[in-house]
Amino acid sequence: MPGTMRKFMEYLSFAEPQDDLYETDGYDEPEPRRGDDRSEDRSAHEPAGRTEPRERHAEVTHINRLAPARQEAPVDAELSRIVTMRPTSYNDAPAVGDAYRSGTPVILNMDGISEADARRLIDFSAGLAMALGGVLEKVAPGAFILAPRSVAVSHQQEESGRSGFDFPRA
Repeated sequence: MPGTMRKFMEYLSFAEPQDDLYETDGYDEPEPRRGDDRSEDRSAHEPAGRTEPRERHAEVTHINRLAPARQEAPVDAELSRIVTMRPTSYNDAPAVGDAYRSGTPVILNMDGISEADARRLIDFSAGLAMALGGVLEKVAPGAFILAPRSVAVSHQQEESGRSGFDFPRA
């Protein structure tokens, strides 16, 4: 009970807190490094009573890349093939990405895929084109071409002037 009463009195500021349990913080003082002449030189030249914190620098490890992070298809490479894919679900996205990263244009035929999966696949393809500097163009209702920057995509505007993405209705 006396301990509880003491804590209550400390809480109400009627008694001074007892800090004798915490005389040390439990940490050892760091020993000065040997061979560090800078601290000795600095203390000899500074006036007494004035101390400045020593500068500490972390060790720096330089990382040199041996190869570029992203290898692009040569810009003047001759177009030798185009991959046509008819995805059935969003699970076909890695195959689209692999074909596109190799520098091959990919035509995506979205017929027979749910609208939600088609949207996700188009979003994935748009991100892929943005990251690798290519283009994603709609070439027909439900068909898109994912082309690297080395391939120029030209199309004629429909007479109705309609543009944007049309997604297949399931």
